[in-house]
Parts: sequence; structure tokens; C-alpha cells
Amino acid sequence: MNAVIHTSWLQDAPSGASAAATGLAASMGAGSALAGVDLLRTGLALAFCLALGIGAIFVIRRSHGISGKWLPEAATRRLRVVESTRLSARASLHLVEYGNRTVLLASDASGIKLLDAQDGPATEPKS
Repeated sequence: MNAVIHTSWLQDAPSGASAAATGLAASMGAGSALAGVDLLRTGLALAFCLALGIGAIFVIRRSHGISGKWLPEAATRRLRVVESTRLSARASLHLVEYGNRTVLLASDASGIKLLDAQDGPATEPKS
């Protein structure tokens, strides 16, 4: 990409300034594509953006409880949805274990209702 620099506005300036502008135009027109680009500043900006992206990934994974090799496992979770089933477009049942307690919840358009609560884990139905 060649940049065009107009030097006509420098014709009334001293000859040194006109020569400098002409030299600048010649160096940009026939020079390298990186003329005027500060590579150190560009590299630092790239490193900053990469660090920002990695930090954002870490925060998102941490806030959603997603574990990886370098994140601790979520072994201390006390709440577990054993089963859910949809009864209609706006109503569903949820069997939830909380610690050593099992609760049956119904959710519909009016809210959530406790249907049953028992001590102990949920048992599998016998076939």
C-alpha cells in the first residue's frame, strides 16, 4: 500500500522543509510497508490484548463453575438436580438433592412450590 503525500502546500516554506517533505514522501512511497509503525508498541498492545482475553476466559470459567486442569474441582457442591420433567409448556417437576435431603419442586407460571421433602438421598425406582 503506497501512501500519497501532497507537498504543494509546502512550496512557500523554506527549502529545507520542502526537501524534508519530499524525502518523507519518497521514503514512504518506495519504502517498506512498516514505515511509521512502532513495532514495540504494536507488540505490547498485542500482548496486552492476549492477557486481557486469557483473564476474561479465567473469570468466566470461574464464575460458571467450569473446571479444567488448572482449576480446582467443584467437590463441595451440595445441590444436585437428580431429575427434571416438563409437564406442560409452563409447568415442570424437579427432584433436587440438597445435602442429605431430597425435595420435589413444582415450577409453573405462578412460581415454585415445594411438593415433598424427605431425609436421605433419592432412591432409584425398582424395575
